[in-house]
Amino acid sequence: MASEYPNLNTSPYFYGPVVIGTSPVRLVAKYPDRRALIVANNSSSEIFLGFDNGVEAGHGIPIKANSVWTDAGFRDNFTGEIWAVASSAGLDIRIAWWVR
Repeated sequence: MASEYPNLNTSPYFYGPVVIGTSPVRLVAKYPDRRALIVANNSSSEIFLGFDNGVEAGHGIPIKANSVWTDAGFRDNFTGEIWAVASSAGLDIRIAWWVR
């Protein structure tokens, strides 16, 4: 986990950019202590979230262009992997998450 998120050892949060394209990309790894997740789609195209690398464009949780999705505020946050994919390449996505 520390190699994927280098500031995890010094900070209880992570934020940064991720480039999404036509192949599924893991946004966050499984992490039991993750408290909340924010996904901001800064691109002009829709992206799709899923729980494994089988997520496909058009068949996942849709995040519209220039919009934000979060699980912050839910009583029981999902702590498994979150993957993303789109129907075009080079999309600008920002993620933020923090731990208990």
